[in-house]
Amino acid sequence: MAEPTLQPAWVLHRQAYGDSGFLVELLTAETGRLTVVARGARRKARGGAVMGLLQPFLPLLVAWSGRGELKSLKRVEVAAAAVPLQGRATFSALYLNELLTRLLPRFDPTPELFALYGQVLEQLLDGEEAWVLRQFELCLLTELGYAQVLSVDYQGDAIEALSHYRYLPGEGFSRQITAGGSRELSDSPDGLVSGGLLLELDQALESERAPSPAGRKLLKTINRMAFDHLLGGRPLKSRELMRAFLRG
Repeated sequence: MAEPTLQPAWVLHRQAYGDSGFLVELLTAETGRLTVVARGARRKARGGAVMGLLQPFLPLLVAWSGRGELKSLKRVEVAAAAVPLQGRATFSALYLNELLTRLLPRFDPTPELFALYGQVLEQLLDGEEAWVLRQFELCLLTELGYAQVLSVDYQGDAIEALSHYRYLPGEGFSRQITAGGSRELSDSPDGLVSGGLLLELDQALESERAPSPAGRKLLKTINRMAFDHLLGGRPLKSRELMRAFLRG
């Protein structure tokens, strides 16, 4: 029988499984997200080396076998040095891991997302946290079929610079009849945003340049609302860990 083919991968999450194994969520280059069982990985005599490799932020080459949804890990090797994240950058990367684990369907190849994931980890090392997180969120939302559309409203009508809009997660922007309103989307789900800011943000993203501070704030807010909608309101543990880290 031929040996299983090694494939580039990242560990997203692992947890104890059975008496001596791990259940490991992987993001792979060619197969997408999948779950493997690393049997015996918690045994000091045999599995210690494997346990040391099954860590987040360490580029791996992995091979597995099995016909069902749950695969058996057959081989794991180090592909490159671990990305030495520290402090806030670590929690930001854990946030991405949790989004992928909870939202990305299994066995759905996402080569663009896989490549971007590695790039984002490297950029987090350079302190480019806020903007690279927004870029990854946009890519993930697009892969999930929820691309943020900023040039037209949810009915397909062009966004008007002088109008105001409310964001409806899962649908898009709804034009609101109002005599005034804030230029920026507030932290409230009832907040309004000007069409001018939406068009400004859309142009920045189309030209692949970083938006203005107001545009970044808007993008963070609508992305968060979109993910909260997809998660069904279930909180992310990584956000709680980040808040605890910042308080500490």
